[in-house]
Amino acid sequence: MKVMGIDGGGSNLSASVYDGSGFEKTQLSFSSNLSIVERKSLLEALNLMKSRLGTPEAIVASFSGAGDPIRERILSETLNEVFPAAYKEIIPDIEGIYRSCFLENPGVVVIAGTGSVVYGKNSKGASFRAGGWGHLFSDEGSAFWISKELIANALKYRDGLVSRDPIFERLLKYFNLKDLESLANLQISRNFKAKIASFTEPALANPTPLVLRVLDEAIELLSKMINLILIKTNSKKIVLSGGCFKSALYTKKITEKFSNYEIEIFDNRIDPYIAKELFQRLSTEKANR
Repeated sequence: MKVMGIDGGGSNLSASVYDGSGFEKTQLSFSSNLSIVERKSLLEALNLMKSRLGTPEAIVASFSGAGDPIRERILSETLNEVFPAAYKEIIPDIEGIYRSCFLENPGVVVIAGTGSVVYGKNSKGASFRAGGWGHLFSDEGSAFWISKELIANALKYRDGLVSRDPIFERLLKYFNLKDLESLANLQISRNFKAKIASFTEPALANPTPLVLRVLDEAIELLSKMINLILIKTNSKKIVLSGGCFKSALYTKKITEKFSNYEIEIFDNRIDPYIAKELFQRLSTEKANR
């Protein structure tokens, strides 16, 4: 039996095939957004993956936003077109990371990248989440949220509502803009979420007073969500994943908040983990029939 695990990101898709003894792996990068609502790009990626790794008997596909019924349907239809005979499981990216780190044991996963979400399970397998409702309504503490707050303050400074901070000039230089008013146009840019979120990394690398204030608020909001899921799961371990944790400052502030817990940073590809987990689960089910 061969099982394929798929890890779908915004512009990258990776897959691993596990046969019980070893892995075959591949990774593809696309200039277009590989969001599962863009069926054409996804279909192209899956067909190329099939040509490189062959046709598996079972597939577990982990994609951001896969918990949404509409997106899950599009992903399911596309997988069925490319792999019509395979057994399939479609899971959100947070569930993929959870399976990679905890299997079925209790624990909490925190994603803080372009967006943010906290997810966990208790000892009975019941799942809980907080946040992750998108950039308009949620994503507190994420890279997008931090950059958005910095840009909002820059525009308030332009209107004379707040005092100046050196980060405002750095925003203009980073985005190659001539005036603060032009920052508002970032929200109509192609792939604006990733573009806006990208400023958080250099901002945290050399923080100004405003950056530190925004960061403290970000950590406080995210920590409230983490605490909530820790209580519901009665977990003692937290796994951190996402681009924000590439910042030593961001990571330090989060880990200080939860110094009584076991904390691990997970920055690996998840496709080998979820492929092996499904292989072992299906093998056990087959043996018990």
